Amino acid sequence: MPNITQLNVVDEALAKSVDVAAQVDALATAYRSAMEVLAHERAGGYPGGHYLEVFESFRKHVREIKAACRLDEQLGDAVEIYVASIQNLPEHELLLGALNDIEVAMEAAKAGQILAGLADATHLSNANHDYRTILQPEIDISLESLSKSREGRSIMIGAGALPISSYFMADQLGHKRCIAIDHDSLAASIGARVLRSLGSGVTYVHASGEDFEFLPDDVPLIATMVSNRVAVLKHLHRCGVERVLLRNVLGPARLCYRGTDLGELNAAGYSLAETVSSSDNILVTGLLLERVPRLRIDR
Repeated sequence: MPNITQLNVVDEALAKSVDVAAQVDALATAYRSAMEVLAHERAGGYPGGHYLEVFESFRKHVREIKAACRLDEQLGDAVEIYVASIQNLPEHELLLGALNDIEVAMEAAKAGQILAGLADATHLSNANHDYRTILQPEIDISLESLSKSREGRSIMIGAGALPISSYFMADQLGHKRCIAIDHDSLAASIGARVLRSLGSGVTYVHASGEDFEFLPDDVPLIATMVSNRVAVLKHLHRCGVERVLLRNVLGPARLCYRGTDLGELNAAGYSLAETVSSSDNILVTGLLLERVPRLRIDR
């Protein structure tokens, strides 16, 4: 017969398993609810405005689960199984498309506030204080790399209509060494105007990361919402770019953004050097990639 200590251990394990199942079930419920609302409103052109509330609520839930997974390995494993089970479903692609649409619209709205004179550089810095702190490790990597080269540049790929990263990076790297690019002509046009409005000298170029002329000493930073990141990495490898910063998503964060696994990175000619930044406050994990030499990359 088991003693009282053994029974307590069994009770604790059972309680933990129930708690894990309940948390995964709650995550699945939140996911389904968000998918239903966002897919419906996306089809109707987002007429109701309810999607913003759903968007923020769902991302908050995912951030909380991400933090919990870091502290509970069993929960992390269970969430990973759940996320993997829906990754390739057509419905999941629809949700990611809706989330992407909303984030782009939110950036455009904030950019509009700046261009209308309702926000300035001081307001932007205060509003994104935590973001700027999270960005610092990426800035430090760029500073270290660019200090060894006169030609290298910090290039933000997928800068969007609100190029906050380029703006903050230029503060420490210098405006002449920072370039923002985006394949979307409207985003590039708005983003360039935002930078000028904020008094930034960063050059904004309408270009795709798949055909921009990179230099080997450049330090590109690939944004989270860049969907063709593997193709971009292959192009960077052909250009001889040695170090790349990649904003990736892991675990439950893949419910909100498309992630890139290590196998895809290796196939594109890069290996993971280190995790640069990770925070429970955001869904994105910053990675430093290093080029694998003498590797032929298929187009």
